Amino acid sequence: MAAAATDVSSTLPSSSVISESDLISGVTESWSLLLQKGADVSTAFYGLLFERYPSVRSMFPDEISDQKAKLAKTLDWLVKNLSNLDDVVATVRALGKRHAKYGVVPEQFDAVGECLLETVKNALGESAPRYTVEGWTYVYGIVSKIAKESCAEEIQLSNTTSS
Repeated sequence: MAAAATDVSSTLPSSSVISESDLISGVTESWSLLLQKGADVSTAFYGLLFERYPSVRSMFPDEISDQKAKLAKTLDWLVKNLSNLDDVVATVRALGKRHAKYGVVPEQFDAVGECLLETVKNALGESAPRYTVEGWTYVYGIVSKIAKESCAEEIQLSNTTSS
């Protein structure tokens, strides 16, 4: 998943000799294990997100079953398309823009990443395939960087056109 238009070199572990393919394998192998856990992972993620960052709770409907399904579907698509960087970049840019319209600010992607990575780690525990945590950290770092940039651009554009 080498960089295209977005520089992602800063997301690689700096003092590590883990290859990009090992990182991606850590994500794809762990994803099949996470899928077996199903809704528990989404429930744990949103529970952690709302516990640590209660201010974001108001951005969601009271009943979040649909949101949990959207998260799982998005992650599934992402994992299955890690080898197609152009599609990933385009989709994540659209996601960032869409989230700006929901009132999300770029910094909130950090909170999502923190909770997602902890949820993955907790869900897999000792059964985590090799390089799982490093892989998810790497992939989310790339996704977050792209989403934050497009979210910020959309907010700036919105502020410019509404002034």
